[in-house]
Amino acid sequence: KEIVETGGAVISEFPLGTAPEMGNFPVRNRIVSGMSLGTLVVASGLEGGSM
Repeated sequence: KEIVETGGAVISEFPLGTAPEMGNFPVRNRIVSGMSLGTLVVASGLEGGSM
């Protein structure tokens, strides 16, 4: 709420208040990567989800 009130934005395909779940992270990552010029993974565990 504070982010939006100060001119920022919250962008999500999920309704406000949706609890974080493992299956939602790839969808979130797709949105983040789509808004970026590139992605640099410095380190990730085998189960990290970055790869």
